[in-house]
Amino acid sequence: MEEFHIDAELLSTFHEASEEDLRALAELYEDPANDGQIELYIYLCFLIFRKSRNTQSLEQAIQRAEGWAAVTAASHPDHNRRHSIMETLAVWRHQSRAIEEDILAVVGSSESRDSAAKLNFPLQLA
Repeated sequence: MEEFHIDAELLSTFHEASEEDLRALAELYEDPANDGQIELYIYLCFLIFRKSRNTQSLEQAIQRAEGWAAVTAASHPDHNRRHSIMETLAVWRHQSRAIEEDILAVVGSSESRDSAAKLNFPLQLA
């Protein structure tokens, strides 16, 4: 996502990393000391979601982004960007849920969302 202000070299490293490595990295930033670490945590959780389709990781990114945006004053230079990140993540959640519901409808199952997440269908969201 273009909204994130993360060094291109770091982004490349993150995209090449395994899900396990990303989770370990995200744990390091769970209690961030500054805005840069908050942003890294949000991005890492989002990337874990993209790689694993783990909606819990997406929810973690959304919760942190909502809190981050909520404490950002309207006059802050990053106000709009932070709200854009939060809104983009919310769109991903909506699309992810819609896909899960479609999959459940197709397979004719009344299983929970958790069970749908275990199905091995790739999520191709824009």
